[in-house]
Formats: sequence, structure tokens, C-alpha cells
Amino acid sequence: MMTAGAERFQVVTDFDATLTRYHRDGKGCDSSYGVLETTTMFPPFYREEASKLCDYYYPIELDQSMSLEVKSQHMRDWWSKAHGFLMKTGLKAEWMGEMVRHSTVELRDGSLKLFELLENAGIPLLIFSAGIGDLIQEVLKQHGNFKPMIVANFLDFSEEGVVRGFQKELIHTFNKHEIFSHHQTDYFAKHEERRNVLVMGDMMGDLKMADGMRAKEDVLTVGFLNSKIQKCFPEYRDGFDIVLIDDQTHDIPISIVEAIINGAA
Repeated sequence: MMTAGAERFQVVTDFDATLTRYHRDGKGCDSSYGVLETTTMFPPFYREEASKLCDYYYPIELDQSMSLEVKSQHMRDWWSKAHGFLMKTGLKAEWMGEMVRHSTVELRDGSLKLFELLENAGIPLLIFSAGIGDLIQEVLKQHGNFKPMIVANFLDFSEEGVVRGFQKELIHTFNKHEIFSHHQTDYFAKHEERRNVLVMGDMMGDLKMADGMRAKEDVLTVGFLNSKIQKCFPEYRDGFDIVLIDDQTHDIPISIVEAIINGAA
């Protein structure tokens, strides 16, 4: 991978709790859905219902004893119910900036350096998320206006700017490998010569984010283990090449990218 250098390399990453912090000094940071769940711009019912859904489904998401097939159906139910409540909030597109500014969403330390390294070296960055694409764009806009390819759940707004649905088929934690082609048909084909890839995520389902690459040579996976560390570590150790335990920085990914860039120099 280092010998092949930057011209044969690309990065595919999750967003929530991967590009963003999981916590700051022990206090949880918002995910893209968390921005919606904590905003005061929504009616109180949304936060109450979203909290109930999280209390029920989040343990299922982390349950190692449950098959991927069963978990995937539960995640579809979770996302579908949450989206149903979202449609009742009257969310307007113009609210996005204020919602992000008043949230606790925060990029990991070193994220801007990582983005700049990739951009300056011409290395493609794909953000593949089960979160809200519009909020991901807004977070990046407020931290330097980086514009990588984003595949996520993008909202559909009426002519009046009020949310009325989602643009494409639902993406959740465990269907990324199945759903990518429904959202972005030719991304990997455009970068077919880039057969080496760094894959970063915080969930086991993220390991499959680069499955859409028809021709892969070297795949290096980095897993961010943010919570339930003792319980989840064996599964992460067996799945990811590198496991970063409660690491709220991008120091290791930066070192990897620098090595790739300098390797062929």
C-alpha cells in the first residue's frame, strides 16, 4: 500500500462517532441524529419519542449475540420510526445552520488536518453514513467547508422548504454494503484505479463500506471503539485491523495517510 502511494489510494469513512467525537471529557457529543434530538427548535414530543426509541434499539445495535440479519431488521424499524416522527416536526431547511451551531457535535481532534492532507494529495474521501446527510454537510461547512462525496440519508424538502421525506432508500448501520449502489452508482467506478483503501468506522457494519469496490488490493480497516469497551473489544479486535479505544483524535489515521503519501516519494 505504501509502495503504491497516493495515486492508488482512497479513504472511505463513517461520520458519526468516527469523524466526530463520541464525547468531550466524558460528556457525550451529538451525532447527526443527536442534533435533531437535542434541538429546542422541535416540539417536545420529538425528543421524548426519539429517546424512547434509542433506549430500546441502541442495546440491540450493540448486541453481539444477535445475528446481522435480525439486527438489520431492528435497525430498519428504528430508523423508519424515527423518520416518521421527524416528518411531524415541521423541520425547515433554513434551520440547519442554527441547529448545528447550538449542538454539541464536534469533529475529532486532527480532522481538519486529515481533510487537508487528503485534499492536497488529491486522495478521494467518501463519507458513507447512516446519519442525516444535510446535517453532515452543515457540520463540514462550519468547520472549513470541505466538500467530499457524502452518501447518507438526505432530506427531501417541499418548495416552501419544509421537510416531506427522504430523497432515497433508507441507510442504516447494517445495510451499507447492500444499499450503496442505490445512492451512488458510479463512485467506485470513477476511482477504479485506486485499489487500496483505508476504511474507518465505529460499528461492525462499517467493515463492509468498501464492498462496492470491484477491484480491491489492500484494505486497511480502523475501528473506533467508543463504548462498552470490555464487552465489544473481542469482536472489534477480530474484525478490524486496528482498534482505537476511546481515542477522540485522528492521530493514527493521519499517520497512515502521511505514510501513504510519503511512501512513494
